[in-house]
Amino acid sequence: LATAPGPALIIDYATPVSGASAQIWDIDGHIGGTEQWRVTALNANRQVMDTIISPLGLVNDDTSLDGRPWTWSFNHGLDHDIYAIRLEFIGSNATVGLAFDNFSPSAPAVPLPQAFWLFGSGLLGMIGMARRKKA
Repeated sequence: LATAPGPALIIDYATPVSGASAQIWDIDGHIGGTEQWRVTALNANRQVMDTIISPLGLVNDDTSLDGRPWTWSFNHGLDHDIYAIRLEFIGSNATVGLAFDNFSPSAPAVPLPQAFWLFGSGLLGMIGMARRKKA
């Protein structure tokens, strides 16, 4: 990600996920300009589904992202409809140093069929009745 606006880092998934999260660390210590990131979740057709924009970081300011993490996340519940994540630097600096950490895609929990719960309840009931007869 050399210049702003410039190329994007795209993370493609072989299997769609329901959510993703990570930290972007600005590690360049650059002086001057602004630093900001746009993270976008894309669907199967590479259309934008969701977008998060980082706070605008100003150098030598409390909002500076220099040496600090910015954590982002998407959560689409049980819908595993995220096929890719696009990271773009949209600040005004000519160059930026980046570290990417704690990346975590998430797939939805697989729901157990109702029959499983019915079977389990019946089994526990039978065990309870068997213990009563022994007592």
